[in-house]
Amino acid sequence: MTLKVAAKQLGVTYGYLHQLRSGTRDLSANSTDFVAKCATFLRTSRIAVKLMGGVVQPADWLPAQLDEADALYGGFLRMAEHPDGRALVGVDFRALPIEVQRWMVQLFSVHAGVDLLERTCGSSLLDAMARQAVNAEAELRKSLQQKKPSAKPDQRRSSEPAAGIQ
Repeated sequence: MTLKVAAKQLGVTYGYLHQLRSGTRDLSANSTDFVAKCATFLRTSRIAVKLMGGVVQPADWLPAQLDEADALYGGFLRMAEHPDGRALVGVDFRALPIEVQRWMVQLFSVHAGVDLLERTCGSSLLDAMARQAVNAEAELRKSLQQKKPSAKPDQRRSSEPAAGIQ
């Protein structure tokens, strides 16, 4: 599926959808109707669309007195203690962009089935949303890549001379 087809099915222009996809337009400015259309299109929940779009952040589930960077670093340390996470010990976690830190900790939390951030509420709900968001994003990428047009074998490139012409 192409972005043009997706835009048509969502009722928006190609340019608008391209801006959302590239991050030059903020998803938080979209209507609830558009978010619902995206969720239906991606076969996921509206909250997963908001999580993918950055409208809902994992930090929204942390206690107010806990700094996100410190919570993520604590999660990384707990991840490094886990048997499946020991390979990460040499990583300079704090040097990574905050978005990478978030997804690293969240994806490992889902993989290991543990709440690395030690959230006080909603951890199972947030993990379920994260799984939905990851699956929906993978499905979208897969569908966009499968439908890319390919050159037909009998078509010549414009730089190739026609047979018999020198």
